[in-house]
Amino acid sequence: MFKSKMFIAGGTILWTLTAQGQSTDTWKLTAGAQALAGDYQQSVERKYIASAGFVLSAERASAGGVSLIYNRNWIDFYAANADLEENNWFLSGHKYFLADTGGTWTMRLDGYRVDNSEQAESENDVWAAAPQMSFLNGSRTVYLDVGVAYSVYGDSATFPDDLNVVQLTPTLGLGTSAFTDWFQFRGYFIRPSNADRAQSQENTAALEVKYTHWYVDRPLGLYSLQAGVLAGERVYAVDHDAAAVYNLADLQTGGVTLSGQWEWFRDTIVITLLGHDQFENQLIGDKYRRSFFYLGISRSW
Repeated sequence: MFKSKMFIAGGTILWTLTAQGQSTDTWKLTAGAQALAGDYQQSVERKYIASAGFVLSAERASAGGVSLIYNRNWIDFYAANADLEENNWFLSGHKYFLADTGGTWTMRLDGYRVDNSEQAESENDVWAAAPQMSFLNGSRTVYLDVGVAYSVYGDSATFPDDLNVVQLTPTLGLGTSAFTDWFQFRGYFIRPSNADRAQSQENTAALEVKYTHWYVDRPLGLYSLQAGVLAGERVYAVDHDAAAVYNLADLQTGGVTLSGQWEWFRDTIVITLLGHDQFENQLIGDKYRRSFFYLGISRSW
């Protein structure tokens, strides 16, 4: 239903880079809490959104790791008795393989479960699986991955027929030799099985571009700064980096984000994120926007 940042990983690329800097024989445990608050502008249906949850992970540089995320969402609507509560579960595992020619291969498998109190149930009872294969070269300047996601939605009281969604996400990452700057380009190619439940869309395509800068001197404890832009259209997307399913039936037509990662205390990370998204419900002619603020705090041992 919304995008909740996965601050313990941020995607396979950060898993791999972080693991290469820690001891190969020890497990790194991380626990954290996260929250989000936002409001909708120019929407005829939605007013506010809030979320809270936790993150747990275990990582070993020579092997891989596992992660568990839970979020509880609350969405306020203008209509009476339409307010929605939602549970989001995310379970992920990844395994590293060293390439003979240098670099690291990573196999990753994500699982998602979403259930909510929606009366029409067109966005409820969601299961999704998302495998991903990635490669990071030895100098850590080039990153490639191919991700696939398959989502299954429950029966709808409003629209007939089942809804399954197939998604392909190729990704290219490019960085400097000192790894202070990083560019990531990810395509979203999505095909719903039932256009009647997907804003009459048989296919959607979008491009997401992110730029990250890491600070060597860490001014005021700022570890990194990231800006992101989404262009194009996508519906029912699965976001590998955010560890989230966009089970909202409306069409996303754009978005921008700005986030900072802070380390004020040893082994304690704070992430702040500002985001602004654009959506359209073509069935009722509702074009609206959503602005939100995210805060995540994690501690590693």
